[in-house]
Amino acid sequence: MVDYSKWQNMELSDDSDVECLPGIDKRSYMEFLRRTKQAERERRKGEIEALKNKHSENVVVAQQVSNLITSLKADTASKSSDQDPFETAVGIVMQWSLQGVKSSESPPPPPGDLTQKTPEPTSSEKILGFLNDLENELNEQHPGDCYRRDAILDGLAACITDIESQQAEIAEKISILRAKDADKITSECCRTGFNSSHIKKAGTVGPESDDESSASSSEDDDELPATPAAIAFGELTPSDLAGSQALIACHPEILRDSEVNALLAKAFKAATKNKKDPKPELKGPAAFFRRMVAPGGELIRQFHQHVALRLHRLLNLVETNPKRRRRKGDQTQLFDAEPGRHARIGVPAVGSAERTIFDKFPSQMREALETGSRNRVNQVLGRMKFAEAKEMVALMGEAKCISVREETLDGTGGEGEELRQLPASA
Repeated sequence: MVDYSKWQNMELSDDSDVECLPGIDKRSYMEFLRRTKQAERERRKGEIEALKNKHSENVVVAQQVSNLITSLKADTASKSSDQDPFETAVGIVMQWSLQGVKSSESPPPPPGDLTQKTPEPTSSEKILGFLNDLENELNEQHPGDCYRRDAILDGLAACITDIESQQAEIAEKISILRAKDADKITSECCRTGFNSSHIKKAGTVGPESDDESSASSSEDDDELPATPAAIAFGELTPSDLAGSQALIACHPEILRDSEVNALLAKAFKAATKNKKDPKPELKGPAAFFRRMVAPGGELIRQFHQHVALRLHRLLNLVETNPKRRRRKGDQTQLFDAEPGRHARIGVPAVGSAERTIFDKFPSQMREALETGSRNRVNQVLGRMKFAEAKEMVALMGEAKCISVREETLDGTGGEGEELRQLPASA
């Protein structure tokens, strides 16, 4: 479920919902409001950055104060108590400063803060200032007290407690400022999802030149190569559903149309070499479905009929073009793309725009189209060059001389009986 509540916080204005006093230009007033809101957002950004820097600085100061307490306790155990503990603490802090302790430099000013001219004190300077104030306070309250070292340790512990309370206040202020920024949707909320696309370039179908001497059977074999996985899939029998499923699981790429076309091309080449009954591996489609093993066998029967129809069309194509492989070059022919979808040949009506295109056809092509015979049209196309025939087919489509007609077969009549007998005859 998509939550659209955030769009309720978007500030939209078409100038009609803005009210201003008479005599004040509305556009100038709206520009003033826009600049004011932008200045408030920039101010909140600066406050958030300053609080973040303060938070990081307090973390460093608290760590150094904790280390100072540990060093003072270790110095008390190892040395005599005659030395002033303040001098010992100041010496430790100065040694850290000379050694370049992390974050001993002043923090950078927050962005947009142009009023800050003097740099912020470093963490070492802050600790030294705290020790100086603590020493003055103890000298006023307990001058010459022998428990000054314990008082210093207590003061440093109280300093850590104050820093922790400051950290909690800083975190609360940052959360409040961020909540104000998140209350309204601005252009800063936009993020780039993606800015590029990767699309495979479509390959060009057909020969690159009309050089008839470039056509050969070896080059045709390279146009649609069958992968070893596809060949292994073709070697399986149609009834071996378990083996087909295992092979598809290991090699899902054989489900591509290119693999199916490669197997069909291999079957066509085998049929043109006087192999009237290609092997079963050249008949299978791209995939087997689990529903094919359901009780009743209806889907597997339909599958066999589909395979038989495709094989029947393949053999018919070979028989109608016995000399195609012996001729050099490519040829454009009209044929049915799928079973049950037939190409219908016709001529456009007289006086129509398509008729104007039809009248520009060669006389032989016009006569072939007027007969309505696809074989006559294929004969005329076969005598043309590939590029000329390809252009002629495109013009025939523009003139609406070719149309696809769906055919419904009656499964209870003679056509259905012939359809059921195709697997047995194949």
